[in-house]
Amino acid sequence: MGTKRGQGAQAEMHTVRDILRLKVGAGLQTAVVAASCRVGHTSVRHYARRAYASGKTVAELLAMDDTTLRATLGHGCRRGAGKQIAADNWATVRLEMACRKDMTLQLLWEEYRQREQLQQTYSYSQYCAHYRAFCKSLSRSLRQVYKAGERMLVDFCGVTVPIINRETGEVSEAEIFLATLGMSNYTYAEAVPDQSLPHWISCNTHAMEFFGGVTELTIPDNLKAAVTKGGGCEPVINRTYAEWARHYGTVIMPARPHEPRDKAKAEAAVQHLQRRVLAALRHRTFFSLAELNEAIRELLARLNAKPFRRLPGSRQSWFAEQERAALRPLPQQRYQYADWKTVRVHQDYHVELAHSWYSVPHELVGRQVQVRYTWTTVEVFHEEQRVASHRRSHRKFQRVTSDGHMPPAHREFTGGTAQRLLKRAQYLGPQVQACIDRVLREAPHPAFTYKLCQGLLAVLHGYTREQARVACTRAMTLPVLSVKRLRALLEHPERETMAPPSLPGMVHENLRGAEYYGGAATTAGEVATC
Repeated sequence: MGTKRGQGAQAEMHTVRDILRLKVGAGLQTAVVAASCRVGHTSVRHYARRAYASGKTVAELLAMDDTTLRATLGHGCRRGAGKQIAADNWATVRLEMACRKDMTLQLLWEEYRQREQLQQTYSYSQYCAHYRAFCKSLSRSLRQVYKAGERMLVDFCGVTVPIINRETGEVSEAEIFLATLGMSNYTYAEAVPDQSLPHWISCNTHAMEFFGGVTELTIPDNLKAAVTKGGGCEPVINRTYAEWARHYGTVIMPARPHEPRDKAKAEAAVQHLQRRVLAALRHRTFFSLAELNEAIRELLARLNAKPFRRLPGSRQSWFAEQERAALRPLPQQRYQYADWKTVRVHQDYHVELAHSWYSVPHELVGRQVQVRYTWTTVEVFHEEQRVASHRRSHRKFQRVTSDGHMPPAHREFTGGTAQRLLKRAQYLGPQVQACIDRVLREAPHPAFTYKLCQGLLAVLHGYTREQARVACTRAMTLPVLSVKRLRALLEHPERETMAPPSLPGMVHENLRGAEYYGGAATTAGEVATC
C-alpha cells in the first residue's frame, strides 16, 4: 500500500485519502501519518501542501472521485539523485546524547551544518534517520516512552485454553486476546473461538469499550486478520480493520515482523497474563466460552489491581489517575462489522457473493469493484463511490436485480409490469388502455400477458392516435384479441367485421339444423346413414 520510504512513486488514491484525513483533517504529526500510511515524510508534506493550496476543505476533497482528486493534488514528488554527503561522527553524537540530559539532536545537527558548511550536508530528518540506524547497529535496546492515551497494543496470547463440549465431549482450543495501554499497562483479555477477522474486530471493539475511550495509535502484530500483506516497510492493512480504525478515530501502526521490541509492552503483558491468569486456571475445566471469560475477568481484575514492585500504585490506579482522561471519547455507535471483497462485474452486470448475485450499473461491466457486505446489506463501491446497495440474500443461487441498473432494452423487455403497460396505453388513448386492461385480465399467465401487451403496443407504433382509437374500439368487439387481428384492423379499416359468418345464415343440403337435434332420438340405422 502506498509508496516505499525514501521514494517518490505515486501513492494509491485510498492512501492519499488517508493522508488528507489524518494530516490535514486531524492535524497529526507528519511522522505519525507517514508511519501509518507507510509512505515517506516528503509525500505526506507534498499532498498536505497541495491540499492547502487548492483552497478546498478536507470534506470537499474526500468527496471527489479518484480522477478529480488526482488532478487536484497532482502526483507524488521524486527526490533528486543522491549526492556525496559529509557524514558526522555518529559515535561522538551518541556519546553527547548519553552524557547530557539536556542535549538534543537539533543542536548537534546545527553544529554539524556549521562545520560542513562548504559541503553537501544531511537535512535534519536524514540526520536523525542515520543516527537511529547507527544506534540500532549497536544491538542495544532503546527504552520507549509512552504518553498517556497514545498507544494500545493488541495481540493474541499464543497459549490456548481447552473448552469441552458437554454433549459430545469434543475438545476445542480457545484463543486468548489481549490489549494493554502503553502508559499504565492496564490490561484487557478475552477468550474467543479463533483468530478470524470477525472475532479480531469484536475483541478490539470490546477492548476500546473496556478502557472507555480510544487511543491515538493501535499497534497490532502481523497476524492475517490485521495485516493482509506483511512487510516491515509497507504492510497492507486489512480493509475491514482499517475501516474499524476510521470509525473509532485511531491509527493502525503494525509492529515490524520479527521485531518484538516494537511491541515490548504487549510481550510483557502476555507474560504477566500467562503467569497470573492462565496458569491459575490450569486445573479448572471449562464447558463454554462464557464460563472461561468469567474466570478470566475475575483474575484479570486482580492483576490490574496488583501493586507494582518498584513503582507506586498499580495498573488500575495509574489508568484511573493519569490515562483515562487522556483517551479520546468513544463514538456514539458501535462499529458494525463488514467484510470487503474485490470482484469483477460479470457480463450480465451482476457481481457474485456467497453463491448469490447482485446487480450494479451496467456501465461497470468488466471493471473491478469493491463489495462491502454485512449480515443484512450488500454495498458495491467503485473508485470509493457507492454505486449499488441491496438487501443481503441468504438463499443460494438467487439474483437480486434493480431496474435502474439495467440497460434500457433489458428494462423494456423484462420490466413490463401491469402499471407500466397501462400507463403507456393511457398515453395513446382510453380505447387503447381498455384493450390492454382486457388482455391483462384475460391472459392465463403474467409472462405471456406482458409479452402480448408489448406486442399490441408495438403494432400501434407508427399510427396516429385516431387510427389507434378506431382500431382498438373495433378490436374490443372481437372474442379474442391478438397482434395479428389488431394489425389487420389497422391496415384494412374498411372491413366491417372480422368475425366469421354465422351458421344460421348458411344453407346446405347436408346440414340438418337445430330442429333435428332437438327432436326425438335417432335410430341406429339413421346414425349409420349419417
